[in-house]
Amino acid sequence: MSSNPKNSIRYSQCWEDSDIVLNALEIQPFDVVLSIASGGENVFSLMTKTENTVHAIDYNRLQIFIAELKFTALKNLEFDEYLKFVGVRKNKNRVKIFNKLVPKLEENCRNYFKKNTKLINKGIIHIGKFEKYLRIFSKTILPLFVSKSKIKKAISTENQEFRHNTFQKIWNNWRWRLFGEFFFGKSVMQKMGRHKVMFQYNDKQKTGSIYLDRAENFLKNGAIHENHYLDYILTGNFHKNLHYYLKEEKFNDLKIKNNLELSNSDILSFLKSKKDNSINKFNLSDIFESMNIKETNIIFNEILRTSTNNARIIFWNNLVERDIPNNIEENFIRDFELEQKLSPTEKVFFYNKFYIYKVNKTKI
Repeated sequence: MSSNPKNSIRYSQCWEDSDIVLNALEIQPFDVVLSIASGGENVFSLMTKTENTVHAIDYNRLQIFIAELKFTALKNLEFDEYLKFVGVRKNKNRVKIFNKLVPKLEENCRNYFKKNTKLINKGIIHIGKFEKYLRIFSKTILPLFVSKSKIKKAISTENQEFRHNTFQKIWNNWRWRLFGEFFFGKSVMQKMGRHKVMFQYNDKQKTGSIYLDRAENFLKNGAIHENHYLDYILTGNFHKNLHYYLKEEKFNDLKIKNNLELSNSDILSFLKSKKDNSINKFNLSDIFESMNIKETNIIFNEILRTSTNNARIIFWNNLVERDIPNNIEENFIRDFELEQKLSPTEKVFFYNKFYIYKVNKTKI
């Protein structure tokens, strides 16, 4: 795996809950949206809510290629064929399907995947560094503690007692703690899961314990039933439920959409290229995790400049705490009420918390 985060596919899916993104941002039909591209899922979900431009940006060109390939496939394949192509369903002829898409792809994207058809064969939702890490967990680590059949039943049943008893057997022993703290620890995760740049400002020593505690708390109290993110984490793929944009009616609606603009750019350069008061909604993922406080503050000042009054912003903290800088905090109103309402429904447990802000330009 390349040591340069720009030369590797870090995520082939989005791992921020799309329902949280959509409900927090309250997208209106004519909003202009800026979103981190990542694997594309949240970008596509946002596109279902607005007729205006959705800017999908990523400083890693391979993430842009992933989003472009998925969207091109979406536009040109029927629903069942799309699921087979991306890797949700089994298929032995993904390259044959890809060849139908080749003429539709932008040159750089086309050339990259033509040289890497092994990635196409695997199913493109499975090829990110983080997804490979999760599949090692589901295929190798987890079966040491619980059977696949019990896992599938636990995440599909509404019987809370059964779920609790199943997962209690996993975590209520020293072997699970030992394996879990090692596998989710900083050294293993840097090598196999997330890029090391995401840990450079982390001052927490026992990251394995932190992630293990988050997982255990979520499995006891979180949004478990028919949770497709958890399905993938525990089984290595999706079964009954899928990403928001892969609800068949949303998928078909997206086929006629042409409001996606993909940009291979870091967020600061992108924002500097935009006019004042030009963006209504911002989905920022956990981009501040790899930035120091000075860099974070500069970006928030650019967000303030480019945002409209009453623009809405959502972002996550994982291991590194980042927030609005003090010198402009009066221009950002935090929506505590909506955060508290949405938090119990969040279907992903990796993060410490998410923030929702509304821009107030009357103070400028």
